[in-house]
Amino acid sequence: MKFNCSKNELVQALSVVRTAIPVRTTMPILEGILIQTVKEDGKIKLTGYDLEIGIEYTIDADIFEEGSIVIENKIFNDIIRNYPEEEISIFVDEKDVVKIESLFSKCELKGLDAESFPVLPSVAPENTAVIKQGLLKEMIMQTIFAISTDENRKILTGSLIECNKNDITVVSLDNKKMALRKNVLEEGAELKVVVPGKTLREIVKIFDLSEEYVKVYVSNNQILFDLNECKITSRLLEGEFFNYSAIISKEYETKIKVDRKKLYDSVKRASLITSDESRFPIVFKLDGDRIIVNSNSNIGSVRDEIETVIEGKDFEIAFNPLFLLETLNSISDEYINVYFVTELGPCIIKPVEGEDFVYLIASVKV
Repeated sequence: MKFNCSKNELVQALSVVRTAIPVRTTMPILEGILIQTVKEDGKIKLTGYDLEIGIEYTIDADIFEEGSIVIENKIFNDIIRNYPEEEISIFVDEKDVVKIESLFSKCELKGLDAESFPVLPSVAPENTAVIKQGLLKEMIMQTIFAISTDENRKILTGSLIECNKNDITVVSLDNKKMALRKNVLEEGAELKVVVPGKTLREIVKIFDLSEEYVKVYVSNNQILFDLNECKITSRLLEGEFFNYSAIISKEYETKIKVDRKKLYDSVKRASLITSDESRFPIVFKLDGDRIIVNSNSNIGSVRDEIETVIEGKDFEIAFNPLFLLETLNSISDEYINVYFVTELGPCIIKPVEGEDFVYLIASVKV
């Protein structure tokens, strides 16, 4: 195998592909990056795979000899990043020795036989959706914090992504909070999958906020996100996702309309003295036309007042400040409606107008 390529393009490809390489594995071959050349396309393809997530990235190259090789990720990445020239030449001999050259630098690494590298699952376009990658990235970022970490409830360690005709919904939840985002699809699609949180965190790193489209294919319990030059393959979580609609109560005792940023800033100030959120919660006191935010811990106390519009009865209710901050930070609306189901129940946060989001946060005992 022999080819020349741009150093900058190779560095970009390596930075993306290496996120699919496992930190610990019993298969040493997976610690490497698979490099393949396709002479007629004038491209090289780099692949990382941890048996759950696979990432392929293609870049342009001048191909002189076709072939494939697996190179240890960290060493190869460090060497390429530190090469001075813009163009790099890579040659692999019959003993799998990888020779990396530029105008004034030469390096040799021992490669591994590509035949031992596992093949990524094939994903046929049985179910397809076309989504703007910026939109999908935002929806994941606005919900990913609510994914469960409880491995005993595996289905909740991922997010539900559901496309129903011209709508897309992303839902994450655990036993203390829920995050739901809904938006419009330009192209209709029918899709319902639960994507692991690990995969979604990698997608957030790789996707940008552009108007470019990503094609999503689903088949055989696998999902493929196709960005043309970059393809991300992942297994899906099996099982029935929790019926989230059942926990969104339409009944409530009190409703408030509040400035989101003022509430966020107030909770942030109150949280500064709560090193242990579960032991020292934030207390909301609904009082006439204001909400009083209190926190007390063994190092001090904080009291804030925010003017608001309150409909319903006055009472006190406490929450974990971390959950409040994560939720409020994921919303950009100037004003929000907060519904308090009961004095001991959760609060539900919705937009003042529309149905773009629903967030639920369980209350805690003081």
